[in-house]
Amino acid sequence: MMVADYERRLAAAETELENWNRRKFPGTKLDHGTLNLPLAQRGITDADLNTYRRLTDAVRYWRHKLARARWLTEAPARREAKVAAHDAADLKARYGECGEVLWVLSGRWHPVERWNRKSVKVAGLDETIPHTQVAGAR
Repeated sequence: MMVADYERRLAAAETELENWNRRKFPGTKLDHGTLNLPLAQRGITDADLNTYRRLTDAVRYWRHKLARARWLTEAPARREAKVAAHDAADLKARYGECGEVLWVLSGRWHPVERWNRKSVKVAGLDETIPHTQVAGAR
């Protein structure tokens, strides 16, 4: 299904819930505080609660389907942006003169041994820090 279909179905589900609220509780919406009262005092039945639950579940379902469909349509652009950001990353050109790097995972500043294009070799660590984990340099 397309995003437009999900938008249409979500609008229909929201309208149905709104119309039910207006019919059942004119001027107000379902007061969840009344659910703790006995049936005779709260004035609503379990059938009403089941209807309300069914309608809210439908709205929640179509909101999720719409969000997922939008995410899927935006996924190629998001993927291309990540690839472009990865290709454009050049730590050596950006931070080449700096002597310390801030590592995201530890939150501490580490002395630099060698800057590479996509990573940085840090003194005291056996491995290099990739460009995605570098928060800054000084």
